[in-house]
This record gives sequence, C-alpha cells and structure tokens, in this order.
Amino acid sequence: MNLTLKQLFKFGAVCVSVCALSASAVDYVSDSFEAPEGSDELAIGEYKRVISGVNGEYTNLAWVAGIDDTSRLVPVNAAYADIVGEGPITNGAKLLMLKLETENDTLSRAVTNELSIETATVYIDTLIQFTPSDEAPSINTNAGTDVKIALYVNAESNLVVVSQTYEELTYYTKGMATSEIDLGYPIDPEKWYRLTMRVVYDDPDRLTDIWVDGELVIHTNGYDIANACMGGSSFVNINSGADDISFISFQGTGSLDELVVTDEEPPILSTPSIIKLTLVSVGGTVIFSPEGTADSGVEVTMTAGDWYEIISVTGPINEDLSSFLPAKAITNVLTAGADCSVTATVAKVSSGSITIGGIGYDLGTVATWALANSIAEGGLVPADMDDYLLNVGPGTDATIEIKSIVVDKDTGKTTITVGSSEPLVDFTKLNGTVYVYTTTDLAVPFALTEKSVVELTPDVDKATLEITVVSDEFIKAVVK
Repeated sequence: MNLTLKQLFKFGAVCVSVCALSASAVDYVSDSFEAPEGSDELAIGEYKRVISGVNGEYTNLAWVAGIDDTSRLVPVNAAYADIVGEGPITNGAKLLMLKLETENDTLSRAVTNELSIETATVYIDTLIQFTPSDEAPSINTNAGTDVKIALYVNAESNLVVVSQTYEELTYYTKGMATSEIDLGYPIDPEKWYRLTMRVVYDDPDRLTDIWVDGELVIHTNGYDIANACMGGSSFVNINSGADDISFISFQGTGSLDELVVTDEEPPILSTPSIIKLTLVSVGGTVIFSPEGTADSGVEVTMTAGDWYEIISVTGPINEDLSSFLPAKAITNVLTAGADCSVTATVAKVSSGSITIGGIGYDLGTVATWALANSIAEGGLVPADMDDYLLNVGPGTDATIEIKSIVVDKDTGKTTITVGSSEPLVDFTKLNGTVYVYTTTDLAVPFALTEKSVVELTPDVDKATLEITVVSDEFIKAVVK
C-alpha cells in the first residue's frame, strides 16, 4: 500500500499500496467501519454515502472508488488481534476492517470539513497492515502535482517516504530535490501497525512527521525544526503550495481500520510509556529512582554515591538546574519526544565542611580519605579522625611525638623535629596541620599563640619546624 499527501491534500499509502490526502480537513474523518453504517461485504463506495439529487443519485460520497475497485468491509483478520494498545478510535467495536483492492485505481476518502494547515496542525491516524511493493510504485512528483508525501513499503520490507530533501545540510541556502528515502524502518507484512502523521506549516515549508506505533521516525534526510538542521523527523512536502486537506487516497492492496483525520494531537504521541529514557552516570555512581530507565514524564530522583555530588545533568530536563548544582540529589520530571539518554555527571565533593564529634573538618579531604579507606558516607566516628588527620588507615591509632628540640641561643630560634611511633605516617601527606602550643607553667593550659606560626619542612618520616620561644617555655605539637 502506498500513502501520499496531495494538494488539497491527498494522502496515500503504498503499503495498502497507496494512500493520499488532498484539500482540507477538522474531525474531519472518523471511520471505524463498524455497524450501523458498516456491514460485512459492504463495498467501500457505499460506506457512509448520502443520497442526494432529484433522482436519488449518490452524489455525496464519503469514499470515492474507481470503476474496477473491489475494496470492501470484511471481518478483522487473525493478525488484527496482535495490535498492541488502543487504536485511534477508543472504546469502539473491532469487528470489521477495510480490505483494499483498488485495482490500479485511486480510492479516496473525502474530508467534508476543510482545514488549512496554515492555521492548525493536522493529524492523520489509522491502523494499517502494509503490503510490500515488489517494484517501487510510480508516484507523480512532477511540477504542479498535487502529491505531498508518499509512503510505501519496498521489496525489502522497509518503509519508504517520497518527499523533498535539501541537497546539502544548509537549510536556507541550498536547493531541494524530490527523493525516495528508504527509512530503514522494517515492516512485517504479517503485522498491523498504528500509523500516525502530523502535517504542519513552517514558513516557507509544509512538513510531515511520521510515527509508527508511537515511535517517531528520524532520518538523516529529515529536517530538525527546533535546531534548524538535518537529521530530524520532519519531511518536506513535495507540493508546498496547497495548505488544505480534502481527500485521503489509497492505491493497491492491504488492510485498514479506524481512520481519523483531526486537528487534535492523538494520545499515542504524548503517552509517556512509549518514550524510554536511559539513565546514565558518568564520573562515579548515581543512584536513580526508578533505576536504569524511566518513562518520559515520570519524576526521577538522582542521588550521587557516597562522597560524590552531581555537577551536571544533560538530556531532556524540563528546567534549568544550574542554579542549584552541584547537589547531592536532584528530583526532576524528565520529558522527551523520543527515546534518549539522561546523563548525570558526578565528581567527588571538593568544598564545604563536615562536623564529626563537634569538630569541623574540610569535606573535600575527608571525602578523599574516606573513599580511599572504603568508609561509607555517614560512617565516620570521632575515633576515626586522628587517623584521618595523619592520613593512615582507620584503626591505626597513630600518634605524633616530638623527637628533638634544638635551641639556638644566639637567634632565639628553636627547631623542633616531630615524628611518629607509627612508620605508616607520611608527614608529606598529612590531612591536618601541625600546630605548636606553649606554656611557661605546666599548671597553666597550653595555648596557641602567634609564636605558633611555623615554617614546616615535611619529610616522609618526620617534620621539622622552627619557632621563637622564650627560655623555660614548655612546648607540645599536635596535628589538627
């Protein structure tokens, strides 16, 4: 059957072999083929026809068939039961379908209420069982033709669209050519599909988007309206001079049911369950809820792993997150028009403070130490912090001690060498700072004074520092 959009819009399909849409549309068409208007073996030309004229002629026909057309309504076939989800006409009977046999003629469905795509978006929505074409159908795309867009399934069972394409990827400056584009979208002739098309006016072009079972068809020769580039989903109509839809036309063989033309977006295009978001973390672990994948429109919580924070999120986020990133966790509703990935990038926390046992520590260095020692966030206790300051493993219980004191009586400088009883302590990698406390009387607490500002010379197993003290001062050194 082949499907074409035409002037006054003829819309045709080469899956049923051909279907074409011509001059104007509103619910404009809603054909279920069910009783009371439809009946088994009813010729399609008799479906919904209205008697008019003085002699009772059928001059107001819903479906206009050629003289040799044998298309008729028949009970739905066995494959129809495999349709996934609702069709365009919801909650209706599904007993009869249209079996197409146009015998090389064109079968057209008249659209009684005209609609211009210049003032409204038009949707064509139907259930269809495609018949592949052994040879590419002959579709008139010459100057002045009323063909807009043609669809058919080729001998390889791939969906093909006939439309205009830009000769190069520059939208505004290059010419256009009519092309048959193999979309690489495989069609099983034994299955039924929901085919949905959207026709829009985007000055200066008239464009058509195509969905199969709610999946938007994207191709390198499709135009991306939002980003003004190629590689999108919008195919440029061949005859862009006509904005009205008046007929949907078909040629060939195939099966059809629930044909709708409307200016309202079908629910299948906005149903979140058909659009999957793959949730990915970069730079570290992110815990997603839900995990792994989510449906478009569902609230997603992203929580960075222990000692990490989220620094950026890319993908279909529906608001600007920059004002509160970095953050430990983000909850957001993600929306998308097609399957895609949402990537949360994380990094180890690098700033801020953390309080353990009433004492504040630098969060960035605590995180580095905790990660190196496999300590969970929230798992630190005060007893761990001496080992953190000396940058050794938890439970080492290392201490520092003054190894020697040398006083220069001429300069008043005192050189102190600090070491540790634990050889694992590397004074070049301390997380804390060495402070010197003094007192002139052991009955008086040690105090940190301006004389405690020291020049520390670290080595792997010791550190030397130089301070100025008065005689008889007592000295102690600590790491904080």
